[in-house]
Amino acid sequence: MGTGVIMSVLRMLLVVLAFGLGGCQVYEAALDRIIPDDARPMLAATQALAIDSDTDQVASHWHPDVDVERLPALLEQLATIRPATEPARVRLIEARRNISTSTGSGSVSRLSTVYELHWPETDMAVSTVLQRTGDAPWQIIHFNMNAIDRSLSGPDSIESWGLARLLWVGLAGSIVVFVLFTTVSLYRYKRVKRRILWTLFILGGCFPVFAMDWSTTSIWLEAPSISSSGTGIHFNLFEIRLLGASFMRDSLAEPWIVEAAVPIGAILFWWRVMRGGPTRRERAEARPR
Repeated sequence: MGTGVIMSVLRMLLVVLAFGLGGCQVYEAALDRIIPDDARPMLAATQALAIDSDTDQVASHWHPDVDVERLPALLEQLATIRPATEPARVRLIEARRNISTSTGSGSVSRLSTVYELHWPETDMAVSTVLQRTGDAPWQIIHFNMNAIDRSLSGPDSIESWGLARLLWVGLAGSIVVFVLFTTVSLYRYKRVKRRILWTLFILGGCFPVFAMDWSTTSIWLEAPSISSSGTGIHFNLFEIRLLGASFMRDSLAEPWIVEAAVPIGAILFWWRVMRGGPTRRERAEARPR
């Protein structure tokens, strides 16, 4: 393998890492934009309720349908599982907002948020739902705080990942690099027919999809697959993964899932290249003299 190819692969790895870090920051910034400015003081008050059991700031903001009499029991229960110190980090991990309109009552806005409170010894999730009608002030219609099972997040450091996780991350990263390298190579070749279709096929043509549970390192076929539950049989016959890999978590109560797909589009492109396919030079037509 030439030095130029090695440098190209290293550059691709740096690009993937940069996009991954940048994507996390963009995602957190996008979540923060969902929250309207007039709802931020209310969310800060609910965080104070979760951290210090400060009920004064939220006393006049409960929705009439909320049973406030259950609050003392909830705070007493939280005091048994919550550290006495201030959290080292507060991070917004989920935010949803929807507006519905009904005849007679006007528009109803609902804002759902989940904040992660991090302490060295434990993590807590604070879930809050705010609601308002029209331009009225926001009111709290739901508040809860639960401990987060850290075991679902898997090992904290790379040193404790283990061989299975290292190999799976290496595989997923290699697939992403291979897909990006193929896409760049596609535009370095001349006389490629249907270049746009090839680009879409290389970037999105990644199937079948395999998945790993990050906490247990168990691996299974995500798609195509057939599973059964108490409600019936579920078919998941076709899924594609852009760039061939993903790292996701449905909720704090679910483990991280690392998915890796077979880059069929990129593989087929190089197979055609070796056979002189998409980059084949057109033969000059013989002209009569």
